[in-house]
Amino acid sequence: MAKRPVPHTNKRVYIVDRDRTVCETLGKTFASFGYEVRVAASASALAGTSFAESTCCLLLDVSFSDQSAFELQDHLQRLDAPVDIVFMTAQGDISMAVNAMKRGAVDFLTKPLRMSELLPAVDTALQRSALRREARRRHALFTARVALLTPREREVLKLVLRGQRNKQIADALASQESTVKVHRSRLMRKLEVRTLAELLRIGAELESRPERGPVRRSFGAAPPAFEPFAVVRPEGEMPFPGISL
Repeated sequence: MAKRPVPHTNKRVYIVDRDRTVCETLGKTFASFGYEVRVAASASALAGTSFAESTCCLLLDVSFSDQSAFELQDHLQRLDAPVDIVFMTAQGDISMAVNAMKRGAVDFLTKPLRMSELLPAVDTALQRSALRREARRRHALFTARVALLTPREREVLKLVLRGQRNKQIADALASQESTVKVHRSRLMRKLEVRTLAELLRIGAELESRPERGPVRRSFGAAPPAFEPFAVVRPEGEMPFPGISL
């Protein structure tokens, strides 16, 4: 029996599946656990979505007849979006599963879904999302701090991150070693670090890419019977026409 997760009101689960029954069942289940839930019939509903708003994961259906889900997965990776995907399928095979996992999917689950497999996969995806969001927060913080540096301090920082010592930096900048030490002290104060290790860590994090924005493309065609993206609530409100939870 699947372990019931602790309610997470600040975490969102996106569910994309053409099967209304799947959306209804999964939407009701995750909403009852306290998650924010968004459901739709097609990945095209993701156009304009920014996954930076909350810790989230994507439950995404894929089939032999419609493999646009893989295109969406590639697109999200290019955006470096802080969301991880759990694939669901009623028609998949080993090659599709291997393809999905190689591209970074958390899991590839076959229908009928078992909550004992789905819940741990969603939990892992949400943990990854949280880590990515924290990385983006730190990236923005460090970028703002670097913006406070003078042009000369940035030059010194660049050379420090290359592993050069004060004397080497002074020679490279046609300056005095004592002057380099002053610049180095000031830039470390502005970056709010005390050690070289902390400074190098900032340099490494600044090399990572933040999410580039919301999903711009449409993937597949959304059946008109669904309202993308519908919100599922545990109170029994109707997420789409004709379906009552």
